[in-house]
Amino acid sequence: MNRTEALLDVLQDPARSQKDRDIAARALRAANASADVLVAAPDPQEMTEATRMMLAALKVERIADLNEDTFERYCVAHFVKPSDPLVKEFRFWIPPSAAFLSTIGMTLPEWWRTIFDLAVTANRPDAQAHARQQLAALP
Repeated sequence: MNRTEALLDVLQDPARSQKDRDIAARALRAANASADVLVAAPDPQEMTEATRMMLAALKVERIADLNEDTFERYCVAHFVKPSDPLVKEFRFWIPPSAAFLSTIGMTLPEWWRTIFDLAVTANRPDAQAHARQQLAALP
């Protein structure tokens, strides 16, 4: 795991304190990698119905408000299966933890390239733009 991935992992870990997340965000900014782009990119101007439905189901207003903790609570409460469309939709916007990516033998750039390819196949310009933005922000 490289430094950027480790810092991203801290930012996305709901068990971490706000102080730890602030330090990680500053470190990413210092490394010329904007934490705001990497973690909370602005919502696309036009969201698909699938994205709107996911946000409504997770009871968040914006993609920027998505996080693993909210997703996990929803999955546990509703017995969500990996094949549920909500899972794929969520992963268009939020990557799994660096530890999980390492377990499956992927890096964060590989993850975003895969998401970009899936978004192209699914004709999802919003998710394509997001994946492209995430890739551009990585070192």
